[in-house]
Amino acid sequence: MTEPAHVSLFAEMDAAADAMPAPNRDDLQLKLRRIVRARRPDLSRETWLELFEIWFERHLGSIRNRHAEAHDASPRSSRRRRGRFRQATRSCVRAAR
Repeated sequence: MTEPAHVSLFAEMDAAADAMPAPNRDDLQLKLRRIVRARRPDLSRETWLELFEIWFERHLGSIRNRHAEAHDASPRSSRRRRGRFRQATRSCVRAAR
């Protein structure tokens, strides 16, 4: 399988996962198997399971990134950061005196 095929397969799987209300790992694995079977029915079970593991780790990483971005964008997080900055600045000023 060439690299562009991996990318488009993963993009299709990302879209399918995003469309699912609250998928668990088994649901996602079944969905990927259907997609792979439609695209490449010749792939062995081991190969598509390996593809699933690669995609799943990538998917979890993107979920973590979205959560981190949402957390960083929240007003509460901004106040916390400003508070830490002020505290660090005061500590530096005191140390300089």
